[in-house]
Amino acid sequence: MPRMSFSPIPGSRKAESHYLDISTESFPFKLSYPGTSKSKVPNIFSDPNYPDDQLIAGGLSGLWYDAGVNRYFTVSDVGPQAQDIPEEQGFAFEGEKVFNDPDFKLQVYELQQSKKGKVKVSGEVTLNVPDEQGGFRPATGIGQMYRINETTGEVSGLDSAAFTPDGMGGYTPVPADAFGMDPEAVLRLSIDGLNDGKAVFAVSDEYRPQVSIHDAETGNLIHRIVPKASSYKGYGYEEGRGEVKEFTKKTLPKVYLERRGSRGFEALAYNSNNGLLYAFIQTPMDVNGERKGSTVRRIIAMDPITGEAKHEYIYRQSGPNKQDKIGDAVYDAERNVFYVIDRDNVADETANKAVIEMDLTRATDVLGFKWESILGEGVYAPEMLDTPEEVGEALRSPLMNGIISEVHQTTLFNLAEQGINTLFDKPEGLALKPDGTLVFGFDNDFQRVDGRPDNMLAVVTDRFGDLKASSAEFVLNYPGTNSPELPASLEDPNQPDVQIIAGGLSGLTYDADLKRYFTISDVGPQVIDIPEGQGFAFEGEKIFSDPDFKLQVTELSYKIKPGKAKVKDTTTLRVPDGEGGFRDATGIAQMYSINEETGEIGGLDSSNAAFTTDGNGGYVPVAPDAFGLDPESIQRISIDGLNDGNPIFAVSDEYRPQVALFDAESGELIHRIVPEGSDYNAISYEPGRGDVPEFTKATLPEVYLERRGSRGFEALAYNSDDGLLYAFIQTPMSVGGDRSSSTVRRILAMDPVTGQPQHEYMFSQIGPSNQDKIGDAVYDPERGAFLVIDRDNGDTVAANKSILRMDLSEATDTLGYDWESLLGDGVYAPELLESPAAVAEAFAEGDVMEVDQVELLNLPSLPGVDPRFDKPEGLALKPDGTLVVGFDNDFARVDGRPDNLLTAISL
Repeated sequence: MPRMSFSPIPGSRKAESHYLDISTESFPFKLSYPGTSKSKVPNIFSDPNYPDDQLIAGGLSGLWYDAGVNRYFTVSDVGPQAQDIPEEQGFAFEGEKVFNDPDFKLQVYELQQSKKGKVKVSGEVTLNVPDEQGGFRPATGIGQMYRINETTGEVSGLDSAAFTPDGMGGYTPVPADAFGMDPEAVLRLSIDGLNDGKAVFAVSDEYRPQVSIHDAETGNLIHRIVPKASSYKGYGYEEGRGEVKEFTKKTLPKVYLERRGSRGFEALAYNSNNGLLYAFIQTPMDVNGERKGSTVRRIIAMDPITGEAKHEYIYRQSGPNKQDKIGDAVYDAERNVFYVIDRDNVADETANKAVIEMDLTRATDVLGFKWESILGEGVYAPEMLDTPEEVGEALRSPLMNGIISEVHQTTLFNLAEQGINTLFDKPEGLALKPDGTLVFGFDNDFQRVDGRPDNMLAVVTDRFGDLKASSAEFVLNYPGTNSPELPASLEDPNQPDVQIIAGGLSGLTYDADLKRYFTISDVGPQVIDIPEGQGFAFEGEKIFSDPDFKLQVTELSYKIKPGKAKVKDTTTLRVPDGEGGFRDATGIAQMYSINEETGEIGGLDSSNAAFTTDGNGGYVPVAPDAFGLDPESIQRISIDGLNDGNPIFAVSDEYRPQVALFDAESGELIHRIVPEGSDYNAISYEPGRGDVPEFTKATLPEVYLERRGSRGFEALAYNSDDGLLYAFIQTPMSVGGDRSSSTVRRILAMDPVTGQPQHEYMFSQIGPSNQDKIGDAVYDPERGAFLVIDRDNGDTVAANKSILRMDLSEATDTLGYDWESLLGDGVYAPELLESPAAVAEAFAEGDVMEVDQVELLNLPSLPGVDPRFDKPEGLALKPDGTLVVGFDNDFARVDGRPDNLLTAISL
């Protein structure tokens, strides 16, 4: 089935693997040596000085999946080259490379995988290059630019020289080949304007470096793309092995000639969104002939038709010291990122074979950049600096207007830890299937090794597979009654057709010990407003049908397989009454005033001023409640040092915003956590409804008072790893009283015992413009990430109700951040900026990393999810990975829709 996510959204990213376990499966396959029917390299190519070598077919590099033909494509590299000329045995040129088969045919192999997983070779195409006579010859894996002087023993030039066994126990030089290559990546593409639109193979080479384009049917070279100043003169090419100028485009920056030997373009990826090829340098280059301690690597984007360089990006090695070799890369068009293998040479379970997501969207295009302007005269490339620290300082040079942003890297997983055969030290192929499956190929270096397959593909599924959703309705009675319907005494005679029922459920949490779910009702029935145009005062204001509605935590049992859910118990939340006791909490806002004479409504909660029916067809104001709350999320947890270790309910509120902690047995408030500057003395409260200071911790940043009305802490999650509560602002705040077009939202982490804020993180909306409301959140301790609902208001299958994975591990902690120093005097919060582009620019300048977000799925697109609920506002995670979603019915009955519902999502 198709990948479970909505349409591609600019800015969305796949971060670390999602909260479900990665699934890995390996598939060995047989490969015959070119021109034979066996895998073993023919004896004529064996080296008598290495009689124990077991040479076999392989050397496969690169991997490409073509969905149109349902085939994989991979390419062999230079041919058997398992050993070097022995040292200290009297041989000339000791230590130089031995090419057992210097005429080895470079072939692209087509691989087919059956439904049962069996892999077989279903075709091969030999790569051909010009023969100087107007025709073509098979390409070889011999280097292009070297000279061998047998008299002096000198080897010179830009490439590694080749030698081959002479059949008598010695070795003989192999002449250079102007079109020789060491293929490391292969793509099969059809591009308008290239090869008459017929399929081509794009092959990257680590010798030169170069990218060569071949007709996919014949294998004949169309053209190759190499650095400027590439000179093929003076290498004494044999007849038929020289340069043919019309096939060579010298268009790439000259500095690429200074790559390390055999460390050129190891990876190649095609960006189908812009039509460019992206070539990845394998390791830091030897610029100016010096191998410094710099870990800078480069990515260059080129036009496959003209060969012109279009963009260039840099990044530094992010893994351990020895994890310094790119393996392969593939572009994910849906998420606009590249997945890249970065590996070491280790061949055991301690190996590091990282799969890294690389996001170029915020990276600086350094093509043509004048490095000497910031590095100093003669220092024309960042690779010439001594250390990674020097590079970092240079990229933030005060000589520049801003900084050079490197490619953003996120390590997804270590392939060596996913159950593959770790005796392969070279994962050098990476393909992406449309369903999100990653497929890896391995270079066996033409050697058989005991305990590992000769050739192998490994399939890693690290996204959702075929998801199943199942739902269960349940009956919820209106508090104090035995019926779901609103009592007749609370109905509005002016709006008799409105069907009000119990519900308004927000938040959902699962207690694995009790095997129970807990959800909470919000403010009470508030389905309608005071009618307009009928002579009523305060027309359009909110009607609270039941201003004394009891805010209750509902305990549910839910058996997913039989699809049965049932209310097991309820707990009423209680708040201080000002007399040393407790009263039932209400859903009435805290800070507003109503002047019935002037019709004026004021206060921080003016948008939530409450009115109710007067029993005579009119409406009367409802007095504010200093402890009123609009519950939106709930956690049932036990914390040492809080409530004597007894269970509590942690409830987030979108009025203030605030987080309130209640004893789970009695429902009585322990304390609440609100922003600094929360002033309850500015409001006149009725007796018993005022503030009780000893229950209030005004500790959160004062800026949170500037949330939009009723858009405070919509989601709350408990991080069991650090013991903090993480509260999520629902929509961008109205900082300065201005609702700008900024899409910045915040996550605030707080200590539930002291109320002190500990961390703060920023994230920008990644969905469509109307998908701007957080629904709920849950923390997954096994993967160290949060799962978050982000929704619109739609109630059809076309709606967007995403479950996002949010990874905070690399995000900048902005708690206490001096925004004015970055944004300018008076601009004390990023929400004050005018646009998302302005925010992105400012964050890049300040090196502020946002929370990494991943779309996991879109709820309405899943069969079994009822799209008629516009508010999925509860999200729970079971230990087995099952997600359970709850829905807020807004206390309204809708024809054809269940009154209250839970939906389970699992593989």
